[in-house]
Amino acid sequence: FEILKKIFATNSTKGPTNSCTLVSGTCTIPNTMVTANTHIFCFEQTAGGTIGSIGISARSAGVNYTVSSSNALDVSQVACLLIEPV
Repeated sequence: FEILKKIFATNSTKGPTNSCTLVSGTCTIPNTMVTANTHIFCFEQTAGGTIGSIGISARSAGVNYTVSSSNALDVSQVACLLIEPV
C-alpha cells in the first residue's frame, strides 16, 4: 500500500497525478515525468459547460501534456493519472 500512498498523495509537476480545468475544451498540464511512452488516463471530476469526450491531444516529453475535449464548450474539471510502462 505504500506505493499507492505515494501515487495518490502527489499532485504536482513531478508527480503521477494531475488535475486541471478545461478552458475552451483544453488545458495543458506541466509535468516533468511525462515521456513518449507514458500512459495517461484522464477522467472528468466535475462536469462543466457542454461535455465532450476527453483525450490527450499533445505531449512534450519532460515538459507537459495537453488534455482536450471533443467539444470546445467543455469547461469540466479533469484529473489524470500517469503510468510509465516497464
